[in-house]
Amino acid sequence: MFNKDLYIPRAGIIKDIKDASPDTKLFRIIFKDKNVRTSREDDYKPGQFVQFSVLGSGEVPISIASSPTQKGYLEFLVRKIGSVTDAIHDLKEKDEIGIRGPYGNFFPIEDMKGGNLIFVGGGCGLAPLRSIINYVLDKRKDYKDVTILYGARTKRDIIFKDEIDLWRSRYNFKMHLTVDCGPTDPGCSTGIVTTLFDRLKDIKNQKIFICGPSIMIHFAAKGLLDLGAKENDIFVTLERYMKCGVGKCGHCYISTRYVCTDGPVFTLRDLRELGVEA
Repeated sequence: MFNKDLYIPRAGIIKDIKDASPDTKLFRIIFKDKNVRTSREDDYKPGQFVQFSVLGSGEVPISIASSPTQKGYLEFLVRKIGSVTDAIHDLKEKDEIGIRGPYGNFFPIEDMKGGNLIFVGGGCGLAPLRSIINYVLDKRKDYKDVTILYGARTKRDIIFKDEIDLWRSRYNFKMHLTVDCGPTDPGCSTGIVTTLFDRLKDIKNQKIFICGPSIMIHFAAKGLLDLGAKENDIFVTLERYMKCGVGKCGHCYISTRYVCTDGPVFTLRDLRELGVEA
């Protein structure tokens, strides 16, 4: 864990900013205090998030988009959707931001070992999946075949284009890409992400990870169940407004759980038991 006191933001310095799409940017952050540790794989896990803050503008929960195997920095994909994210997008390299965390549970990286994996992402939902995909890449001998299905609105909205090309080139990595509408490049289909499900073969007993808009998660989960996937093998990440990150404010409370502490990663069976439609 890179922050022992989860209530106090740590000062981070923006090391690099890249435009990922017309409304998203990828920020690479290092900590101002050299004693703040991001050099061990147990400092955070794929699937966790932080509270990202700009002085005078507020805080917003952001998933960690980098893998803990990539040491010395953190990366975050930020979409411009409100006043705080507007302020984040206005920041420049060497500017200072605040980071609280890490918070939440994480993807079951130990239970995944030795199995085939399927990742289904929509839009900015590829960001938290990027953390675990790159983790699997760096621990390649621990996992078998990997299939990635990713959908974006248009060609311009595809994020992590260079990494998608890298994933395609890796042994036992299958990368399938689609856009909802508009022109495409070779290797990219037209249609919503569930139209790629005909590329999947015998998905029983495979671990499946879904992240994206709620409507995409709903139809992706339904389609995967129809193909024979088990509710306990489908993992989804929930997006809820989170103010505190530690289960105190109640903004993210659903049924008997807090998304910030009991999630954001849930199995489909967990959600059904909570009465959440996914």
